[in-house]
Amino acid sequence: MGTKGKLNRDTFYEKFHQEGCKRLTIPLEKIEHLQNTIDILEFITAELLRISKQRVPQYSRLLHARMLIGDANQDLKRSANGNITQTQHYKGAV
Repeated sequence: MGTKGKLNRDTFYEKFHQEGCKRLTIPLEKIEHLQNTIDILEFITAELLRISKQRVPQYSRLLHARMLIGDANQDLKRSANGNITQTQHYKGAV
């Protein structure tokens, strides 16, 4: 493995160990936001249960769960603000 591969692997593990929690921004200003939230939370609950039962190393399950929560955060904000792009934020929420 070259230096670049080792650097990428080291960066991955560094990032993995630094992220201990994830945030969800849940817009609830309109009744439509409530249904969007229910749909997305039902989906991530089912996925988290599936992830927890996988027979892979713990770091892999945690990484998958963090990615799932990050995607759900974007989906909640996007659906609340009429399909905003990945680079925009719902009312300034990051």
